Amino acid sequence: MSDLALGVLALAGICMLAWKHAAIGPRWIAIVSGMRFLRVCRCVVVMIAVVGIIGSLLQFGEPLNWGWFHLLFDRPGGVVSAAVSAGGKSGEGVWTAVVVLVLALMVPNLAETEERVFRQGRVSWSDIAYSAVMFGPLHLIMGIPIAAAIGVSLGGLWLGYWYRRSYLNAIARGALHQDAEEMALLESTREHVGINLCLLAIVLLAAIT
Repeated sequence: MSDLALGVLALAGICMLAWKHAAIGPRWIAIVSGMRFLRVCRCVVVMIAVVGIIGSLLQFGEPLNWGWFHLLFDRPGGVVSAAVSAGGKSGEGVWTAVVVLVLALMVPNLAETEERVFRQGRVSWSDIAYSAVMFGPLHLIMGIPIAAAIGVSLGGLWLGYWYRRSYLNAIARGALHQDAEEMALLESTREHVGINLCLLAIVLLAAIT
């Protein structure tokens, strides 16, 4: 299957998700408006650490480099990288720009959905660890290798820590439990968004170079 054909299939799946998750509403704006420079810098550091760990794990070869995308198409990557790189490799700058824009618009709402499932209400370290272990394998559906899923789980630990930190800070300031949960959810979602946008930038650079 050609890169372009594979990219079209990947983009079709992304657009199905975008139909629900790319809407720009008050919550989307609230999430994005909290993306400060220091947070972005912190997320870059976290993303570099996670990518470094993934790269080290991939050096061990099988089975850590296995993923359904690799097994089916005999190439590394996943659905997102296939959609972005199809345009970049063929010189279609418009394609790449559209894919990246759609993905970027989806990130805040998708990140919040994942945070509600995996972080909300989990303050103890045992709950944080359990949710992180579950968080990584979920992303195998995107075609990423097992090594990348392990890296995602480590990223989940960071997000769990950030949720816990934000929750405890809110409680210390006198917030009620429910309000503290919402504040913590918003903060961990912003952290999640920052990390995902860093990852998207890495995929984009890989596609156009």
